[in-house]
Amino acid sequence: EALGGNPRMLKSGKQEPALYRELWTTITAGQSWHGEIINLRKDGSLYTQELTITPVREGAGSVAHFVAIGQDVTERRRAEAALRAGEERYRTLFDRNLAGVYRTTADGRVLECNDAFVRILGYASREEALGGGAKALYPTPAAREAFLESLEAKGVLLNHEFEGRRKDGSAVWLLENAHLVAG
Repeated sequence: EALGGNPRMLKSGKQEPALYRELWTTITAGQSWHGEIINLRKDGSLYTQELTITPVREGAGSVAHFVAIGQDVTERRRAEAALRAGEERYRTLFDRNLAGVYRTTADGRVLECNDAFVRILGYASREEALGGGAKALYPTPAAREAFLESLEAKGVLLNHEFEGRRKDGSAVWLLENAHLVAG
């Protein structure tokens, strides 16, 4: 059905005309074009196509025709959008949590933290808290090692209560839930 048809039959009306002008300017100049286009299926549904169009030249060097190779990336784009939305929900929960939340490496380097964590430990900013490290939470290196050994043995610690240290060295009692995450 498509053989002999004009590629315009795929045109959805959802693309800016400038995209088509750029596409045609590029390929008629003898260069390959690569991009994404929202096209129209025969049934009227839309799909996103990742497309490469390459001009084919005649013996004299003029463009004889074009070869287009396309891949439907609609589902991939939907999955990427869903992932971004999930990450945004996670970030909102993380940032707005009233409890101090942080993520750390096994060696005690804080990778991220929320404002409540910063406030509880007396830091001026997240950046300063990230520089302080989780090791500073524990009064002694032995206390941190005992915590890590218990976490590694169980994989999760719930309601782990301990006397921690603020930035200024003052004591603060903390109730911590910790989960060991691989990778």
